[in-house]
Amino acid sequence: MTSSGSSLDQLAELEEQRNFLLRSLDDLDAEHGAGEIDEDEYRVLRDDYTARAAVVLRSIEDGHAQLPPSDPQARRRNATILAGVLFVGALVGFAVSQFAGQRAPGQTITGEADQSVRTRLVLAEQTFASGDVEGARTAVDDVLRDDARLTGALLLSARLHVQESEVLAALQELDRVLRDDPSNVEALTLRGWTLVNIDDPDLVREGIEALDAALAQDPETFDPYLFRGSVARYVEADLLSAIDLYNAALENGPPPAMQAVIAEQIDEMQAELDAAG
Repeated sequence: MTSSGSSLDQLAELEEQRNFLLRSLDDLDAEHGAGEIDEDEYRVLRDDYTARAAVVLRSIEDGHAQLPPSDPQARRRNATILAGVLFVGALVGFAVSQFAGQRAPGQTITGEADQSVRTRLVLAEQTFASGDVEGARTAVDDVLRDDARLTGALLLSARLHVQESEVLAALQELDRVLRDDPSNVEALTLRGWTLVNIDDPDLVREGIEALDAALAQDPETFDPYLFRGSVARYVEADLLSAIDLYNAALENGPPPAMQAVIAEQIDEMQAELDAAG
């Protein structure tokens, strides 16, 4: 058997594991919804399945990256991964040509239709900000049906998935953003924060790497500094770094109420350092 054939067999086994874990997550959600397992058991099992599935999915991505690009079967499998299901079912989207067919005569692809999509995305973001998660999900899914690669829509959809504890779906959409834009600060930040909250040392390390990659872009938003500071404080027990990162977060304009909380956290950490001598 060629090395390519062996790699494809290994990928097939990994994809079977992925499918089993995703079915297990669906079954677990159904059992929890029916009251067949209690909340504590549900959370333990869901965290376990989620961590295992994330590891398998990362292995699948790495495996596809190593396949010879000239292998037609590899190309078909890669296309399936890019266009299809990794986590929670098919993501419905339209190709540019399909979307173009809905435009009025003479309308350019960056004209009124594109403005309409972006306007609907703004409305979806406002709906999410108002606390209407269900309404925001409906609105952003509608946007993604017209433009399945729109970065802002994918990021909003990922935030909604995180809000709903749908970790795998969030990671899928963040990875799609990062394939097109590896330095996207928001995607790196949300991906990193999502991974560090999974109880798996390898995924925590990967999450820290993503947060560090976000900080390497010298972002002018507070989130990357705050999340990385939390990791420094609670995961790495590095209070000096945490204080520096929290101060950097303050310098990048968090909401006033959050500024007060961050300042309190800095004072607490400084007190701990002073007490330790």
